[in-house]
Amino acid sequence: MVEEKGKRTIELLPEVLNAALRRSTSAKSMRWGDVDQAFGRPLHSIIALLGSEVVPVKFADVQSGRQTRGHRFLANAWLTIDKPSDYEAALDKAHVIADVAKRRAMVVERITAAAVKAGGKLLDDPSLVDQVTNLVELPSPVVGTFDARHLDLPAEVLIQEMKSHQRYFSLLGTDGKLLPTFIAVSNTPVKDEALSVRATRARAQGPPVGRPVLLRRRPPPPAGRVAAQAAAPHLDEGVRQLLREGRALPRARGVARPPDEARSPAGHRARGAVLSKADLETGMVGEFPELQGVMGREYALHDGESKEVALAIFEHYLPRGATDSLPTQDAGAFIGIADRLDSLVGLFSAGKKPTGAKDQFGLRRACLAIINITLGRGYRYSLSKAIEEAGKGFKNVPHAEVLEFFRGRLEALWRESRRPTPSTPCWPPASTTWSRPRSGSRRSPPRSPGPTSPLAATFKRVANIVCKQAKDVQAGAVDTARLLKSRPKPHCTRRSKGAKRCAAPPWRRTTTGARSGDGDAQARRRHLLRQGDGDGQGQRAS
Repeated sequence: MVEEKGKRTIELLPEVLNAALRRSTSAKSMRWGDVDQAFGRPLHSIIALLGSEVVPVKFADVQSGRQTRGHRFLANAWLTIDKPSDYEAALDKAHVIADVAKRRAMVVERITAAAVKAGGKLLDDPSLVDQVTNLVELPSPVVGTFDARHLDLPAEVLIQEMKSHQRYFSLLGTDGKLLPTFIAVSNTPVKDEALSVRATRARAQGPPVGRPVLLRRRPPPPAGRVAAQAAAPHLDEGVRQLLREGRALPRARGVARPPDEARSPAGHRARGAVLSKADLETGMVGEFPELQGVMGREYALHDGESKEVALAIFEHYLPRGATDSLPTQDAGAFIGIADRLDSLVGLFSAGKKPTGAKDQFGLRRACLAIINITLGRGYRYSLSKAIEEAGKGFKNVPHAEVLEFFRGRLEALWRESRRPTPSTPCWPPASTTWSRPRSGSRRSPPRSPGPTSPLAATFKRVANIVCKQAKDVQAGAVDTARLLKSRPKPHCTRRSKGAKRCAAPPWRRTTTGARSGDGDAQARRRHLLRQGDGDGQGQRAS
C-alpha cells in the first residue's frame, strides 16, 4: 500500500499557475527582450498572493512578488500589496479601476452622458464597449467632430472606420441618421478640451472622398471571377430544386443582365446570385470584411441595378448572428440558404465537420441561419432533397451526417427557446416536407426541462469524453437490486366482514379535480422515496 501525504496549498499553486500562464494565448502575442515566451503585452510585474504569502511564479523574465504600478501618468509609482483584499482599493487610489465590471459601467455611464451633452444618441455597440473597457484604466470621454461632407458616404462605412481604426463611438440624431460627431475615450482626464477635440478630429479626418469618388475607384470584378461564381455549386443547376413549386434559385446566366427576367422575381434571384460575391474583389471589403454585402448593395445601386437585386445582395448575408434580423424578401433568403447549404455540404464532404472543441468555419452558425430563415419565413421543402441536390458538385457527401447535424441544431433551438415541440417529426425524411408548425396544427404540451436536465447534460458530456479519450476506463456493472430493494405491497382496506376492497395506491389518491394522469409517475417516485428501504424510515425526497 502506497501512502502519499497531502501538501500545503502554497506548495501546489506554483506548478498550477506556471502551467496556466504557459497555456494563456491571445490573438496577437508579443515578445520582449531576449525571452522566448510571448504574451499579449510585455509583462512588468506579477502579483501572486495566497493570504499574506507570495506564491513563487515565474513567466519569461518576471518573478512574482507583491508589487504593481498605478496609472502611468497620474500615479506612476510602485505599490505594495500586503494581501489580496487590498488590491482593488490600492489601485483605485492610484487612479486605476481594477474591477472590469465597474470600469465597463463607468465607460457606459460617461459616454452616454457625453452623447446627451453633444445633442445625439449613442449607437449601441456592446463589442466596442468591451474593447474600450480593456484599453483604458481610467475612462475619460472626449467629444469630437468630422467634416459633414463625409456623410455622403454610406453610414456603415463611417461607423466601421471609426470603430475599427480609432475605437470611436458614433452618434445618431433624432431622425436615426448618423451625425458628424463621435466620442473618443481617453485614458487620462482631459484638461484642454479644445486641444483634444482638434487632435481627435485630425485622426478621424480623411481625404475628401465622397460616395461617387469611392464607388468609381473600385476595380471592376474580373469576368473570370464572376463566371466562376456563376458555375459555383451553390449556383449550379441542381440548386434550382432547392425549394418546391418552382421557387428555387435559377441558374446564373453570366455577367450581362438578362433583359427578359430583369423585372421578375426569378430575374432578381438570378441577378442577385451572380453579383452576391462581387464586392469581395474590392479594397473596401478587403479592409473592412464586416462590410461585405453592404458594399455589394451600394455598388449595385451605383451601377444601375434594381433595388430588389441590391437588397438581395445585402440580405443574403442575414442573419449574421443569433439576434440579427431575417431577410425581408425571398430573393435574399433563397440565395442565403443556397450559399450556406453549399458551405455545409462541401465542408462535411471534405471532413471539416465541427467538433465539440472548435467550429472554425462557423458551420453551426450557418446551420442555425438556414433553420431560422426557413421557420421565420414559413418555407416548405424537403431538407433531405436539398442536401442531395447541393451535394451533386462534391464527392463522398455524408448525407446522413449532414441531416443529423441539422436535426441536432433544430432540437437545441426548440429546447433553448422553450417552444412547444410539434407532434409530428419536425425534421422529415425525403418523402415529406419541412415547415414551421402552423397555428392550427396539433402540438404536444410544452416540456419543462426539469431540475435534472443540467445533471443529465453533464453526465452525457462526461460519457462522451470518456469514450473518446479514456480508453483504459472500464464500465462497471450496475446492481439494480440495490436501487430498489423492495416494491410496496398493494394497499388494501377491509370494506366489510369477509370482503376486501383494494384501495387506490397512495400516488393515485387525489382530491376532486386534481390531475392524476400525467402526475402518476412523479407521485409514484415520491412515494417510493418516502418508503426508503421498505422499513418506513426512509427520508422524504426533497
